[in-house]
Amino acid sequence: MKLLLKERPWLIYLLLFITYYALMPAGGHWSDMGLWRFWALHIYDHGLGQVYQSGTDYPPIYHYFLWIYTELQGTRLAVENHIGSLKYMTLVFDFVAGAYLVRLLRARVGSATERLALSLLFFLNIAYFYNTVIWGQVDGILACFIIASVYYAHQKRIVPALLFIVLATSFKIQAIVFLPLVGLMLVPVVIEKFSWRRLVIWICSVAVFQSVILLPFWLAGDLNLVFKVIFGSAERYPVVSMNAYNYWYWFFDEPMMTSDKGIRSIGLAFFFGLSAVALLPVVRNVYFRIARKENSGTDLQQLLLAGALCGLIFFFFNTQMHERYSHPAILLLAGYALLSGRFIGYLLVSIAYFLNMDGVLRHFDAAWLPYDPRAVAIIYLAAIVWLFAELYGLTLPRARPAHSPNSSL
Repeated sequence: MKLLLKERPWLIYLLLFITYYALMPAGGHWSDMGLWRFWALHIYDHGLGQVYQSGTDYPPIYHYFLWIYTELQGTRLAVENHIGSLKYMTLVFDFVAGAYLVRLLRARVGSATERLALSLLFFLNIAYFYNTVIWGQVDGILACFIIASVYYAHQKRIVPALLFIVLATSFKIQAIVFLPLVGLMLVPVVIEKFSWRRLVIWICSVAVFQSVILLPFWLAGDLNLVFKVIFGSAERYPVVSMNAYNYWYWFFDEPMMTSDKGIRSIGLAFFFGLSAVALLPVVRNVYFRIARKENSGTDLQQLLLAGALCGLIFFFFNTQMHERYSHPAILLLAGYALLSGRFIGYLLVSIAYFLNMDGVLRHFDAAWLPYDPRAVAIIYLAAIVWLFAELYGLTLPRARPAHSPNSSL
């Protein structure tokens, strides 16, 4: 067994994938699964380019997944009856995201067995996999694109980092929360590698890639509907909370039934202000690296922690948030926990996320669990406060970062 873990750890991941595959319930959240079915049938009947005539409120990329699904099913009846199999597609991206975490661990952990053991703290996190396996949502795909962009930015590979963040923002609008992190990671790399030829390549890569994504909808004459979805997303659900158990539950009995008119700016002010505080250490180190030609030693742990905090702040303080919007932050936080060996924040956020998801879907519906949104919000807040304390070194001394060529920003 020890030899197996050392020489072929991928067999363990394969076994885990098969286990999730086998245990995955056919259903999910009735509304989301119904939307997948409706949009997929519209694509089957009218083609990918005309999907926005169905009234969909998703950006383009997920419709490519639905189109692939319809092609694989082959018949309209199969498209309608096998909609639960979309979960398997998302599960693949959950494991790809985990593979990026394992790659990040290689710089710090030399033993394959130890990397496997640490990575299982992510792969066995039921709170994270609840989104795919039980709920049937697709935030795992978004999170995979985000961690891929962060990974390639850290590896100083500008084009892949840019293309993955384009994929993320074209998949779900809330990916823009992580744009500042990726941008800050890339700024010193762009300056270091700058030439006019490379600048043209970088710009053209993004422009061509984004154009290809939008091409089917432009050919169908529906590009205006795509932009309407993207720029009108802030008005789609103008209520205090869409089942996100955040701090608004301390002030309103029914946030989902309460308009956010007049208070939206409060959430945005908290988000922008606290996100700036979360990114300040990264900004400081970028400044020292560029202006003073100093390598301040900003390690990947700090980058992942700052990004996770931005995602959590976005979820916790803004109005109109869904229960799933902290999902990408959990993946970044998992990376931070695995690299740093600090799991308190990761544990707290995972508990809060599970309680929020199951509090809405009620798949397990355990009477002994504290589903009260106000209690869950306290757990989220405790995690945010703790993670800020870790970011600014107010907890135990930070472990020395791994010495490797990629250990700095």
